[in-house]
Amino acid sequence: MQKVYILLLLLLKIGWLCAQPPVVSAESKKEEKGSFEAYYQAYLDREVKDADAFYYLQKAFEVYPDNVELYDDFMDYYAMNNNVQGRRKFSKELSKSNVIPDYVLEYNYNVLASLPEGAVLFTNGFDDTYPIWVLQDVQKERPDVKIVKINYLNDTVYRKKVLKELGLSYNPELNGIKLVKNILESNPGKPLYLPFTVDKRLIQSLYPNLYPVGLVFKYSKTPVNNLPETQRVWENNFKKSTLLQVEKPKRQRAFQVNYLIPLVNLYNYYIQKGEKEKAKNLKPYIVHLASGIGKKEYILSKLAK
Repeated sequence: MQKVYILLLLLLKIGWLCAQPPVVSAESKKEEKGSFEAYYQAYLDREVKDADAFYYLQKAFEVYPDNVELYDDFMDYYAMNNNVQGRRKFSKELSKSNVIPDYVLEYNYNVLASLPEGAVLFTNGFDDTYPIWVLQDVQKERPDVKIVKINYLNDTVYRKKVLKELGLSYNPELNGIKLVKNILESNPGKPLYLPFTVDKRLIQSLYPNLYPVGLVFKYSKTPVNNLPETQRVWENNFKKSTLLQVEKPKRQRAFQVNYLIPLVNLYNYYIQKGEKEKAKNLKPYIVHLASGIGKKEYILSKLAK
């Protein structure tokens, strides 16, 4: 049982914990004949994304069906209304668009690999939600994992329905970060997890009870022996094809800094157990990732001798 508190807090400050929308071409932002922008803006202006709002999204799609910016909106709407077929349709479209980089897909594959059967994962935004749905809907990876996007919980109808289905207790007077914190604290024994990419304020408010397992935090009020599980998923389940790439854009380097949290812990665990060869094999990943953000010397100072 090991947690690198100072390192974790530093990484949360320097790491760009991505939850960003896809980068699309300037062409996709052009004003289309038939007032695509007017329809889409009308959809965005609707605070509640109900059937009335969905009408405008559909009209925007009719005008510009190839606009990638719409795909996640459709996935959101269908997910909130439990329309699995509708979500899958746009998961496939998003996958075909190639706007999700390989390293983001690989990262989210490893997030799923970090979770036990039937886990509930509370996600934050684009890069930690939609790639997982693509993996589940298109690549058929880990359909047992339930994804709850945090901002969905502000919709009281969805909140009541999904939390009831999951058997989770909560305070209906709360919203946002306070609500998620309340759900985690009110349901001991449930397999509830957070990715490293959620709002830092939520992580900091729960920090004493969060244990990194692979690329997720397990919430527990009692101590968790998390390192053997991190060792298992790293050695047997993680994909690693994008981690040691020499040429990486800044966004990729910042995104993959999240791996340092479990890998530093795991390195020190190997040393503690006397498994020096495994530590030696792990170290190049740590050095490469830390060098990419200009923190090599600092991170190396946190490694056991």
